[in-house]
Amino acid sequence: MDFSFGSERKADVSPRVKRSLVTVTTALIAINVLVFAAMTASGVSFLNPTPREVIPWGADFGPLTIAGAQWWRMLTACFVHFGIIHIGFNMFVLYQIGPFIETVFGRARYLLLYFFAGLAASIVSLLVHPLTTSAGASGAIFGLYGAVFGFLLMERRSLAPGAVQSIGKSAGIFILYNFIYGGMNGRTDLAAHIGGLIAGFVAGALLVRRRAGGPWRVPVPASVIVLAGILGAGAIALAQRPENRSPENALMATVITSRSLSFGNEGQLLYRDGITEADAKKLAAAINQTELAQVKGALLTLSRPAGRTTLSLVLGDGKSNDKTDANNQSPQTDLWNDPDAIKAFTDIGHQLAPAVGGPFDLVLLDGDGVPRRTVNISGM
Repeated sequence: MDFSFGSERKADVSPRVKRSLVTVTTALIAINVLVFAAMTASGVSFLNPTPREVIPWGADFGPLTIAGAQWWRMLTACFVHFGIIHIGFNMFVLYQIGPFIETVFGRARYLLLYFFAGLAASIVSLLVHPLTTSAGASGAIFGLYGAVFGFLLMERRSLAPGAVQSIGKSAGIFILYNFIYGGMNGRTDLAAHIGGLIAGFVAGALLVRRRAGGPWRVPVPASVIVLAGILGAGAIALAQRPENRSPENALMATVITSRSLSFGNEGQLLYRDGITEADAKKLAAAINQTELAQVKGALLTLSRPAGRTTLSLVLGDGKSNDKTDANNQSPQTDLWNDPDAIKAFTDIGHQLAPAVGGPFDLVLLDGDGVPRRTVNISGM
């Protein structure tokens, strides 16, 4: 890809700029590579990591980013990648476009463009599909290409027509190719690409440096305020969507970020927050000695937030048809308020207490992950 100005503009690039041409690009590539190296060294797949593997490293995931108020993921996701092919392609493209952006905008504006586009891409991605795990530098990189068009919009009268056409053609081919490829590849986050591209265009038009004798430009402080306002509006829009903070999404976040063991009839025991594998195996063995082992697909979570051990059990809609009335019918019983059901769960809790290691809270959840009843187990 040729992002030179052509002979008409070569004199505009001073030797001092040339010597520092790739400073920001090299730093960004180095950070991405170091993060990927640390991920693989820790055991994350080199070729095709799963969402469960990349989320602990800062990937974007709505139930954690929004419901869990881990807003920093919108930025860290820009430095996390799904395997060597993903990071290799992104870093190659960044190496191609980065020096041009640094020459045109300068280092400070380059960084501002990159991070603004990356954050905007994350916001759009979360708005469109909040339950998808998203990561990669491509949203920020698309923002740099958007900035190219913002630059051309503001500088079109001061550049030779041939230079404008050459730059625009190179950027346009890249964008068109990636949208076509992304549309064919179901794993590509097109929402993030579009968000980054539009954000980069806006930021590029605002942040083009004023040249001697050139038209007036928006001062950088005013541009920063405008860009911050755009990000703030997007964050507010995310926070205002009630489905993004639903208990069901919080439950999904627990499932995808926890380690797990199988027990009984296709049941799963999730464990997190300081619970060791040995602790989980001990509890799973104890669960196999209770009625819970007979429940198909039972889902329990063992955790120790703030030092208090909690065992959560998902009960679906909390309805039971075990009892019959005088007409031999089976009316539904609300397990949350049924004394017999609560006593049964309390008895199971006491059976599990030795394996848990002491007193704990047995939390009964409905199918949406909403806590409906908490039973305190003494551990005796």
